[in-house]
Order: sequence, then structure tokens, then C-alpha cells
Amino acid sequence: MICTAGIWTVKEGREEEFSRRWEESVDALVLDYPDLTFRLLRDRENPRRFLSLGDGWRTAGGNFGASYPPGWIKTDDGRPRH
Repeated sequence: MICTAGIWTVKEGREEEFSRRWEESVDALVLDYPDLTFRLLRDRENPRRFLSLGDGWRTAGGNFGASYPPGWIKTDDGRPRH
């Protein structure tokens, strides 16, 4: 079983929106990948920082087929990451 992790730094004031959109995205992913489980953790010392965990991928490349909404993932300079 393959697990994934991501560290996210969210713009100040957008933390609740990020959390909501993350939940919407994983809800959609679970429809296509029902064996997966996801968890979003928030840093107590830095509430702008989140850790996402995905568990249950069957192959190392399996998660590359999953996608996030367009423009959702951005680089440090604000450009969308493709």
C-alpha cells in the first residue's frame, strides 16, 4: 500500500476556504478511488499550515491519475502548477 503526504501553506484569511475545498476534492476522489482514505491536519502553531495524508493507493503511480481542480495548486509565486 502506498501513502501520500502534502504540506500546504495557505494565504492568511483563506484557511477555512482551503479546508472546505480540500474536503470537496477528496470527496470527489473517493468516488473514483473508493479504497482510499484522506486526512487533513492543521498545525496548531501555524494555522496557515496544513498536512494532507492519503492512504490506500495500490501502485506508486496510481495517484498521478487523480487531479485537483484547475488552478487549485499554485507555486510560491502564485502561478498554477500543472
